[in-house]
Amino acid sequence: MAIKQIATINTKDNVLNRIQAEVQKVNSVLTCPLLNGNLVTADLLASGGVSVNHGLGRAPLGWIVVDAPVAVTTWSTESNRNVLVLNASADASVTLWVF
Repeated sequence: MAIKQIATINTKDNVLNRIQAEVQKVNSVLTCPLLNGNLVTADLLASGGVSVNHGLGRAPLGWIVVDAPVAVTTWSTESNRNVLVLNASADASVTLWVF
């Protein structure tokens, strides 16, 4: 689910307009692509690619391993609006932030 930016309401109240101008600065943070992601678990195999359903409904921009029980290198070979295909240097169940 995409994070919505904060809308500005047109008003003649100068104090409210100044407050809204400050709140609008938050919109630049809300557009950070890392915020629009999903936390998923993937059971990776050293022997070949594993399809991971990322649940974004769009092709991912990237992914980050946020937890792994062993030292493992991961790389992707394909991604689309439904899955991310990952390969790994070792068998491991990892947690990913896909954005």
